[in-house]
Amino acid sequence: MGSDFIRRFLQFVSVGATMDNLNTSILSKVPIPIPPKEEQLRIIDAVVQIQAEHQEVAKTLQIGINQLYEFKQSAIASVVTGKIKL
Repeated sequence: MGSDFIRRFLQFVSVGATMDNLNTSILSKVPIPIPPKEEQLRIIDAVVQIQAEHQEVAKTLQIGINQLYEFKQSAIASVVTGKIKL
């Protein structure tokens, strides 16, 4: 609803200098472009692919976080037991 197209449309259908009310009658006339079914399916496929890539990156990051946590715990234990002197 915040796109320039919608703003221009609402300005076109408004009466006077300001639009005092925005009711269902006005909103029902707002044209909403819907891509063809084939394009919708391509968009879904692209979103699924991007999501899978992001999940893979998230897994890799989580492995790194876990390894850093283990390293931190090991370093703390080594200092506490005197194996490493600061």
